[in-house]
Order: sequence, then C-alpha cells, then structure tokens
Amino acid sequence: MGAPNCPACRQAMEQRPYARAPLGAGAEELNLCWGCQALWFDVGQEMELAGFGVMQLFRDIHEHRAKPRPVQGTPTCPRCDHRLQARQDMGRNGRFSFYACAAGEGRFMLFSQFLVEKGYVRRLTDAQINLLRTRVSVVRCSACGAPVDLQRDIACPACHTPVSILDPKAVQAALASYGEVKKAKALDEIDLLEAVLSQQVHVPPSSLVEHRVKQVETLELIGRGIYAVMTALD
Repeated sequence: MGAPNCPACRQAMEQRPYARAPLGAGAEELNLCWGCQALWFDVGQEMELAGFGVMQLFRDIHEHRAKPRPVQGTPTCPRCDHRLQARQDMGRNGRFSFYACAAGEGRFMLFSQFLVEKGYVRRLTDAQINLLRTRVSVVRCSACGAPVDLQRDIACPACHTPVSILDPKAVQAALASYGEVKKAKALDEIDLLEAVLSQQVHVPPSSLVEHRVKQVETLELIGRGIYAVMTALD
C-alpha cells in the first residue's frame, strides 16, 4: 500500500524503512507524520523493530523534533474513512494509548506511545517525581497532550497515563544488540532526568499562572529524553 494521509491532520504521511527484528530479517515501511509525531500501522504491520531499527527511529524523531500538533477531534481511518476508536492496552512497561479502526484496517499512535508499547519508556520513580516537583510544576502528557500538575498528580488526569521518561537501559540494550557497545556504555554517564531538566527554561513560582501554558509547551519528557540521548551519542 502507498503512504496514507495522516488520520489526524490529513496531510500526506512519509514512508520510511526500519530494520525488523531479528536484525537481518529485512525492513518494514512505516508511515510517519512528523507534524503530529505519530505513526499509522496497516493491518498485519505490527512487528518488533531490531535494535538498529529503534535507533534509526530515534534519530529520525530527533531530526524532525518539533512541538507536535495535538490530535483534534476524532481521527479517521485513512483506508476506510470511518472514525477511529480511542483505546488503551498494556505494553512492556505499562499502559499505552492508540486509535484503532473498528473495521480492522489498522491503528494510529503517537511516537511516544509506540515507545511505551515496545518497552523504551518507563514511569518515573518516586525519587524522580520528587526531584521533578522541585524544578517544574507542570508537564505535558505524552499520550494526550493535556497538562499534568505535578503538585497534585503523578498521572494525567485526562487519560490516566503515568508521567514517564525514556528508559536509558532499554536504549543501551538496543545499541548493544547490534555491536554498538562503546556507545551503549556512554549512556552510563548520563543522568537522563537531569539532562531533560537542563533543557527547561526556568520559570519562577510567582510567575506560574502567567507562564503555565509556556511550561506545558516546553517540557515533554519523552521527546526531550530522546534529544538528550541523541546529543550524548553524537
């Protein structure tokens, strides 16, 4: 099948090949929307990416980084034009969100939720949550884009997705799986949460109300985690 239009923004998606697991099993053409930072999977296209394929995807997300457009309304299936249904399922490291075609044509999901499903994202520990609360008051949900007030919540009040971050150990395993042991060891020295927070513009607590929207826009943990990892590897 050719590249479809994005179910959310209706713009043409781009098809790119990514190495399938196990390494050497060929490549799969994924349909990507850089503006929405999302993927469309046609029926039968669910697969495991090889470690090399995961790092290819990380690099592409890093190179096309931008504030994603929030999904407005209900996305429609690019194959049958019916409305997609919002669903959740359990992945390796917790619950993830996606949109599915009721007719079975495929599913649509954000990059961040694909990474949750595949085990490259994990929820923050209690210690990390406490540290985060001392530095920032509001983060953006990686699943639905809603603001999460860290002084009150540790999960999104809109979709119940836990506050999560990229898992460096999973990235290290992906690198090591195709011989990049030196690069994998380089991540031993990175404090990912601190690296993410160093990208955040400090907003004094007294200015929280005026800058609340700005904080939500500037701190999205998973995307900034990818930025920190790719910067460390480069």
